[in-house]
Amino acid sequence: MNGGNKTKKALAMDSLRLQEALDKIERLRQNPETVRMAISREIHLMDELQRLEDAELKGRAESEKEIILNMHAANLPTESIAQFTQVPLEKVQEIIKSAER
Repeated sequence: MNGGNKTKKALAMDSLRLQEALDKIERLRQNPETVRMAISREIHLMDELQRLEDAELKGRAESEKEIILNMHAANLPTESIAQFTQVPLEKVQEIIKSAER
């Protein structure tokens, strides 16, 4: 029964902490400057996340291009390059053509 008592106390403390947190959030929501700062921060975080995602996609595309060109330099047929990289044949041919210019 002692274990159940500890659980009840822990739940009561968590409930108290949760209520305190909710009360603090409500007080912060009442201040227009705090709301403006929170919105500004949220926008900044979303912009940063988008920049990171864009950089990751660009890195993947560059890596894909490098792999395709290396396979082409090793005289692999474009059909095989497309099959091994799982890149459509037309895109493989486009990448190779653009590198030859």
